[in-house]
Amino acid sequence: MWRPRPSLLTLLLLSPWGLLSCPAYAQSSGGEHLLKSCEETKLSLVKDIAEGCVGTQCAGSVPTGMVEMGGVLYFQASDGGQGPGRYGSELWRSDGTPAGTWLVKDIAENPDDPNSDPRELTVVHGTLFFVATQNGKPTLWKSNGTGESTQFVHTLDSNEAEMELTALGNKLIFKMKGQGGSTKLWRSDGSAGGTVEVAAANGVNYSNPQFLTPLGDGRIYFQAWDSSHGAELWKSDGTPEGTLLVKDLWPGGDGAPSDLTVANEQLFFRAINTPGGNYKLWKSSGSPENTELVPGITGDGPLEDLTAAGDLLFFTIRDGQTVLWVYRDGWGAKNLRSFSSPLSQLTHVSGLLFFMHNNELWKSDGTKSGTQLVKNFDTTQISLMAPGPGMAILVADDPEGGYALWKSNGQPTGTLKMARYPYQAGIPAPTTTIVGALNKLFFVATEYKDNKPFVGDELFSVDYNQVDCTPPEVTCAGPMTVEALSPSGAQVQFLPPKSISDDSLLPVKEPEYTPASGTRLPWNQTSPAPVTVTVKDGVGNPGTCTMEVFVRDSTAPWIQCPPEKLHAEATTMEGAPVFFQVSANDAVFLDRVELSAPSGSFFPLGETQVKATAVDGANNRSECTFWVDVKDRMPPSIECPGPQTVAVQGEDGGRVEFAEASARDNAGSLEVRYSPEQGSVFPAGETVVTATATDAEGNTVSCTFPVTVTGGGSEGEGEGCGCRSGGMAGSVVWLLLVLFPAWTRRRAGKLGA
Repeated sequence: MWRPRPSLLTLLLLSPWGLLSCPAYAQSSGGEHLLKSCEETKLSLVKDIAEGCVGTQCAGSVPTGMVEMGGVLYFQASDGGQGPGRYGSELWRSDGTPAGTWLVKDIAENPDDPNSDPRELTVVHGTLFFVATQNGKPTLWKSNGTGESTQFVHTLDSNEAEMELTALGNKLIFKMKGQGGSTKLWRSDGSAGGTVEVAAANGVNYSNPQFLTPLGDGRIYFQAWDSSHGAELWKSDGTPEGTLLVKDLWPGGDGAPSDLTVANEQLFFRAINTPGGNYKLWKSSGSPENTELVPGITGDGPLEDLTAAGDLLFFTIRDGQTVLWVYRDGWGAKNLRSFSSPLSQLTHVSGLLFFMHNNELWKSDGTKSGTQLVKNFDTTQISLMAPGPGMAILVADDPEGGYALWKSNGQPTGTLKMARYPYQAGIPAPTTTIVGALNKLFFVATEYKDNKPFVGDELFSVDYNQVDCTPPEVTCAGPMTVEALSPSGAQVQFLPPKSISDDSLLPVKEPEYTPASGTRLPWNQTSPAPVTVTVKDGVGNPGTCTMEVFVRDSTAPWIQCPPEKLHAEATTMEGAPVFFQVSANDAVFLDRVELSAPSGSFFPLGETQVKATAVDGANNRSECTFWVDVKDRMPPSIECPGPQTVAVQGEDGGRVEFAEASARDNAGSLEVRYSPEQGSVFPAGETVVTATATDAEGNTVSCTFPVTVTGGGSEGEGEGCGCRSGGMAGSVVWLLLVLFPAWTRRRAGKLGA
């Protein structure tokens, strides 16, 4: 298709920034880490789709309506003409490379009308829907990115300039003329039979739905008209019973809700509720009860420029001056600042609002102190602003001629020129939308050489890391010390970085650790294990630092002595050997157990304290003590002689010397005593003698034996010997024989004492 060449440099920069979403991480940004001008911002021609189509009658491919789906960019483009090998304006796709950029399908095959002009490209649950012209009529199509999957869905009998294709879950909602000729909501599941008109609940006849806006509660909200209420706020879930009026904002008039905007999961919109009144700010969560005017807003001028920025809603009121306002739940509505003229280019970038006041770039974080001038461009006209990778992207007239791309992170020093485009005198600045995809900025431009175009309006790109080329500055936490838990060391969950500073407004990604966090590091008392911490910014620029991790054993060993005093029996007069057990262990390495007296040592009589010390491989020590008590607690053994008979002179008894008991003791010395005593006078008859042995510790043992004394013997014969002899000489010899053993035993007993 041949078209008049537009007299402007179209700059179309695409950017659904959801591609860069990542877990938020605490960081500082902006002034603490200055945005740098990249040494070379490399702009690349993706593909000259309308190759050879340069001149006053050819506009190049002029890609428009760009959207991203599944890592592919889809758009309308023209290959520049008619005839063999030319397809006109059709659906194209690109992965950002020349080889990956191709025609999806030639829908309008009629050579007399070769342009299907695919438009309103809308992604619904992984399927691309769009409106295409076929045989002069608008038709609904769907595609999964291949020619085979690009299929006709339904003819759209409508003369609407825009059908507002809108994704609602896995359904497509749009508006089109229906039965009776009035415009109604329609829904489609991608099949001809599943593309149907959506009636209203209770048979209400509504018409002219517009400003279709999904809230996130499974419904879309829109303005619609019915004869009982006029133009008011409606909602629909895509079914007749779920399509109904939300609230009659102005009973008896048209509330005419417009500029429907979602912020913080609420719907905000402008509406009128009094005759001759200006638009006021309303909010709704979908029920009549919570659909209400936002209180606290002053000024009677027009309310405009509704712009969501995270959980903030910005808007302006023009009442003599232009006043910037902000609303947030819990805060209410607040007046931020007055300006002498209207604001323009209100753009949300990662929680900040950027906007233009004349040729001044401003920003606001929703507070008075945070609403600040960023840069005065003086005479330079800013014609376009859009969100970029964590910064605002601006298109400006360049003093050197042509146009220039600028970037800003909201700091004066972070507002920098990226690249300049030459242009022919008299061509106005571009005025179209900026968007982006696939980790690149895409734009449509005509290149000039020697003031002559040599590539028509084609698809160009620049990588995000050519827009943001500065990695984050990462400061690691100080040396980290963890306790070794086993001989192999310890599994370590590493500390987060001490600080992260990045020039982008995008949140940085979660830190990555090499080795990975949770790795088991070996025990080493003196040398740390180096850990590399890597933090990537929103476009993947890596910043690193190295953290030292010590895995040390600072826990003393466990040791256990005998819980009670050890008692041992003396085996000699000096004491006894004593055996005992001391238990010890260590989580990492037990080197030794030191004892002041080893087990099996000879302990003296009495109490001795023993100290045990456990020492691990890191020289950590634990001590315990216990007492060893060595005493002679065992009584001696004693054996008494058998019954004895002693004959004495006289009938009433006499002095008796009897055979003594034999005694022994494990500790040596002892004393044997008798009752009655040896050599004492025994009465005639039987007397029981008790022999008691006592050792050095006072332990005693006794035994008894009977001694029978008989009388009537002759003078000098047999006195005290317990026998009789025929003559003096024989008697003396016999007496000596009897008494000698007893004397020797007694002598031995006394020597032992």
